[in-house]
Amino acid sequence: MAKYLSKITVEEKIEIIEKFLNNKINYRQAAEEADVDKTTIRDWVALYENEGPLAFLPRKKYQRYTKKTKQAAVLDYLAGKGSLREIAQKYNLRSQTQLREWLKVYNTHGDFEVKEKLTMSGTRNTIQEERLKIVQDCLSQDKNYRQIATKYQVSYTQVYNWVKKYEKMGSAGLEDRRGQQKGSLPGRTPDEELRQELSREKQKSKELEMQVELLKKVKEHERRDRLD
Repeated sequence: MAKYLSKITVEEKIEIIEKFLNNKINYRQAAEEADVDKTTIRDWVALYENEGPLAFLPRKKYQRYTKKTKQAAVLDYLAGKGSLREIAQKYNLRSQTQLREWLKVYNTHGDFEVKEKLTMSGTRNTIQEERLKIVQDCLSQDKNYRQIATKYQVSYTQVYNWVKKYEKMGSAGLEDRRGQQKGSLPGRTPDEELRQELSREKQKSKELEMQVELLKKVKEHERRDRLD
């Protein structure tokens, strides 16, 4: 049985890949010699073809990819333009695992921003009624903070904080308490509790559907890879 991690040296790994590329051994023989599975051999071959022997040398830093590259790779895969291995090779990724991680991020967030940026450089004053309207609109849009911030010309941080306060204290959390003595604030009304619970359930259902659909696509491509 193949080991989880190969114990062979870089030189041995390169030698096995070159023997395979020179048609001296096949995938099965290469996998047995390296004590790994055939998928790993395919990854090594793709790396060698993209970067040559230097691909197997230790790197001091992890390679960084642009948001544009990540999104292009994910969209190509979801559009059925290639298997995990083929897309990874096309975008010069070091392994299929990298693409898998991007798929998870895209499925969850829809983009690859590590940190959200403010939609505007500053903030503006708002009244409680307007804040409540913004929060309710944001919840109805599955907490798309960036879109709502742009729509109402406020900052991303403002929308995010208002939603959090509303979820914790209801409309009372949106009151402007600056300059007032701190104290306990009234909680949400029964209608607000029900509305928030429905919003949470809607979000959970949407995320589950996306995860199931993505899993189906990944399994189908993996099945095709095994048949290659």
